[in-house]
Amino acid sequence: MLRTAKILSVIALIGAMALLGFFIMKSEPERSEATFFPMGGIPFKVVVYGRTPEQFSDDMEALRQRVAELEMRFNRFKEDSELTEINGLAAGESLKVSKDMQKILALSREWNRVSRGALDPTVTPLIELWKNAAKEGRLPDRSMISDARSRVGFQKIKISKDRVSLPVQGMSLDFGAMAKGLIADDVANLLMRRGVGRGVIDAGGNGLAFGTGSFRFGIQDPLKKRGTLMGAVDVTMGGIMTSGNYERFITIDGRRYSHIIDPRTGMPVDNGMIAVTVVGGTGAAADALDTSLMVLGMGEGREVMKSLPGYEVLMIEKGPDGPVVWVTAELAPRLKLTKEWADRVRLF
Repeated sequence: MLRTAKILSVIALIGAMALLGFFIMKSEPERSEATFFPMGGIPFKVVVYGRTPEQFSDDMEALRQRVAELEMRFNRFKEDSELTEINGLAAGESLKVSKDMQKILALSREWNRVSRGALDPTVTPLIELWKNAAKEGRLPDRSMISDARSRVGFQKIKISKDRVSLPVQGMSLDFGAMAKGLIADDVANLLMRRGVGRGVIDAGGNGLAFGTGSFRFGIQDPLKKRGTLMGAVDVTMGGIMTSGNYERFITIDGRRYSHIIDPRTGMPVDNGMIAVTVVGGTGAAADALDTSLMVLGMGEGREVMKSLPGYEVLMIEKGPDGPVVWVTAELAPRLKLTKEWADRVRLF
């Protein structure tokens, strides 16, 4: 049974990630907390322990500068970002990229392989196709999907040391499935180098615990209004990320379609998955894995999980008699669900 502790803060979910996180910890001295908004309306929250007000002020100044720098690397919606420059390359033209960009490209390649192509940052043409279809109120035809798919495929990208090129005109990268987790990792490492012994990062609903001790995070009930929890889970050092189909969607001819697109088929995901929460690993890895599992579904998802020690998951799937909650056996002792959800749990 999870130990009783005091709820200190609640973090609202913003964006595609459907995690409503909150920290439950014993009351401790020298607790410092700050929230800022470096990525549009997405809050970036930091909670640390053992810092004086002066130290924490200096920590936050260094942190803000680093987050701003990383956003200018990875945000495709900023006109002068490094990613925008990459996406603007002519077919075959190459660009020398930063070490930060080299890192996220290397991680993307690895997770594209591990996920069997379910995670693919080149999915942008398909995302834009379906967004436009929703605006126009009509489904894209097969030729339109085929055309968009011809510009998708991470294996097509040419990466040579510190240079990258997009060989197909119209290819475009989007790191939305990994960037916030990677930024959280970077910030945690920065804080630990500065002497912070423990804390929590929340990047727009993407949680990361670092240092010593245990933290408790709440998980949003996917069937109820935002702020209603289905339970909570204890996390030591590592990420806790959630992806879901229940808050963001597109509607065409009165039918809802997932905002998550399977890059392998070009179609919105329709595999019965409602939400996935990943616990463990780095923030970037957990961020990548939750989206991958949403695309893969239970069958392929469970196969992929067998090759990934160190990660625990909670996956909610539609069932004939209502949602089924699939939980890895190792996660179960750290998980406390409301009775409504606990009765639906199946271990694997």
